[in-house]
Amino acid sequence: MDLTATFSGMQQAKIGQEIQTRVAVKAMDNQRQQGEAAIALLQSASQVGSAGDGAGRSQGVGGSVDVYG
Repeated sequence: MDLTATFSGMQQAKIGQEIQTRVAVKAMDNQRQQGEAAIALLQSASQVGSAGDGAGRSQGVGGSVDVYG
C-alpha cells in the first residue's frame, strides 16, 4: 500500500467513527427526552390521582379493574 492510500483509509475510518459517535449521542439524547417526558407524565398522573381519590371512592368509582372484559 502506498502512503496516500493509507492516509485515505485512516481518514475514512475517522469519519466513520465520528458518524457513529454522533448517531449514538443523538439516540441517547432522544432516550433522555423520552424518559423525562415519562417522568413528567407519571408525576402529573399521580397528582391527578391523589386529587381525585376521595371523590372517586365515595362514588364507588375506581375501586377495581375489570380484567376479564
